[in-house]
Amino acid sequence: MLSAADENGVRLALGFQYRHHPAHQLMRDTLATGQLGGCVFADAAVHVPRHAMPAWYDDGSLSDGSGVLSAAGVHRIDLLRFLMRAEVVEVSAFVDAMVPGRKYDDRVTAMLRFDNGSVATLRCVLGMGRGPDPVSVYCSKGSVAALGTTSLWWSEGGGNVTLSEGAAVSVKAFGDIDLYRGQ
Repeated sequence: MLSAADENGVRLALGFQYRHHPAHQLMRDTLATGQLGGCVFADAAVHVPRHAMPAWYDDGSLSDGSGVLSAAGVHRIDLLRFLMRAEVVEVSAFVDAMVPGRKYDDRVTAMLRFDNGSVATLRCVLGMGRGPDPVSVYCSKGSVAALGTTSLWWSEGGGNVTLSEGAAVSVKAFGDIDLYRGQ
C-alpha cells in the first residue's frame, strides 16, 4: 500500500471514521461546553464477534500478525482523544492471545493517561460474544456515554448517547449511519 501510494502520488492515511458519528460529535460538543465539569475518567471497549472477523485475520501472510489492538483498539483510542480533546502521554497494558498458537493479539486491557490529567481504560477482545461496546466519559459534574455507536458492522442501528447531569438523565438514539460516507 505504501509503494502504491508513493508511486501514484496519493496520500495514504488511517481513517478514523468514529469521529464522524453524530453521537460522538454530540458527546464532544457537550464535553467542550464544560457543563459536566472537567474530564476525570473515560472508558472504551470493543468486542469483535467471531462472525464479524474477516477470514484474512487468521492468515499471517495477510494480517502480518496484526490483532485486535491494531484493527479495532486504535479506533477507540482515537475516539477517546477526539472526545476529550487530549493526547495520551502514558500507557500500561496487558496484550495477549487467548487462542493457543494464534500469531496475533486477541485480548488487550490498557490504562491510558492523558495530558489533561484524566485517565481511561481500554478493553478489546477479538472472536468473543458481542458486547455493548461502550464509550464513556465521566466528569466532575456528570457523564456522557454511548452504546452501540462503534459496533455498527455487527449490530442494529446507530446506537445511543446517555447524558447524566446531576439527577437529570437524557437519552438520544441514532439510526443507521454510514460513517465512511461522513468521513
